[in-house]
Amino acid sequence: MKRGVTILAVLVIIMLAGSVLTAGVWGGLPIQRQTSDPAGSYFAAPPGQAALFFIVVTALVAGALANGIIIGLILWFLNRESKIVASTPTRSQNEAVDSGALPEKAS
Repeated sequence: MKRGVTILAVLVIIMLAGSVLTAGVWGGLPIQRQTSDPAGSYFAAPPGQAALFFIVVTALVAGALANGIIIGLILWFLNRESKIVASTPTRSQNEAVDSGALPEKAS
């Protein structure tokens, strides 16, 4: 258990250090701008590309949410049906009640 936690902690520290170094937050790694044109920059997007990005991200999130809702509804209906089936008596129980071996349930 301790070994797994240690490995996990080391991996988290490596990921955090990499993200800090990549973002240029710590140590002052210089980011040299080569152009002021947004079409030629990795960090800036022209208005059309930015709008398209938000449209695509919104569509993907909405699709994932819709899939989750659909799967949830399917599982809810299956669970409901399995409860109904579990509460109905089986053929052998019906035959036992009909023959008088078991008392009938009071409803």
